[in-house]
Amino acid sequence: RNNDYLFKVLLDNRNTWIGKEYNFASFESVEDFRSHVKISKYGDLKDAIDRMVEGETNILTNEKVYYFGTSSGTTGNQKMIPITSSFFSTVQNLMSAATGATLTYLYEEHGYRFTTLHKSAQIGINPRNHKRTAGGTPYGALSQSMRAMPLYLTTLIKIGWKLAVEIPYNVSKIL
Repeated sequence: RNNDYLFKVLLDNRNTWIGKEYNFASFESVEDFRSHVKISKYGDLKDAIDRMVEGETNILTNEKVYYFGTSSGTTGNQKMIPITSSFFSTVQNLMSAATGATLTYLYEEHGYRFTTLHKSAQIGINPRNHKRTAGGTPYGALSQSMRAMPLYLTTLIKIGWKLAVEIPYNVSKIL
């Protein structure tokens, strides 16, 4: 399944700058990928990301970049992390699954019952905090990125979040 996903991503991005740079279209196996594409650090991709910040498309992804999440800059300069709808959706699915698993564990193993707090998913979202790159894409803290996503995606995420916290719970029991 992971191999299928890898080859879907490679196929979808074969005509991007990085896809041409590494010749994604020629890869026939995971070994081909491993031998041609080395593990990278942010600095290795900084020039490409800077081009994306300036508004160029089809650089690291064929998807529209809806937002650039910024790092805190604790290890140097602040980093710009390109966020696409599929990236955001994947992260939100993982977070929802982790939240659901945690709440289920607390309920089943410790008897904690929680009240639904689905409004807490909105904490930190303030579109006034969005600045814009030279290319016009909003950027800022990752916690602000949901406002930059397409409406259909944010609606699905809100529904998923609400479902992930459906176990009735009382926060005071764990404080």
